[in-house]
Amino acid sequence: GEMMQKVMKYMGVVMAVMFFKMPSGLVLYFITSSVWSILERKMLPKPKLDTAGLGALDLDGLDAEEVAQKKTELLEKQRQIETQHEQTVAEKKRKDRERKKRLKHRGA
Repeated sequence: GEMMQKVMKYMGVVMAVMFFKMPSGLVLYFITSSVWSILERKMLPKPKLDTAGLGALDLDGLDAEEVAQKKTELLEKQRQIETQHEQTVAEKKRKDRERKKRLKHRGA
């Protein structure tokens, strides 16, 4: 949290010093690729928790153990959704790499 913010604050200064003597094309490439990857990350869809089941949860007549069990089930469901999402993203990246390889191969 707080430590990460401090690191990020000084990171810009460290980068500026490191890249001061670099060729401008390299610096431009670095900035462009960083901005691109940030935008790409922001555009990825976030996995959604299935809240349809949450509304139907009636916790009134349940004891603490049953409530804990329901929560565990929901968390497990959330984990499955996130895992599926990660697998989908990984599969997309793999396909992109293969496509780039094929294009590179075709160009050679």
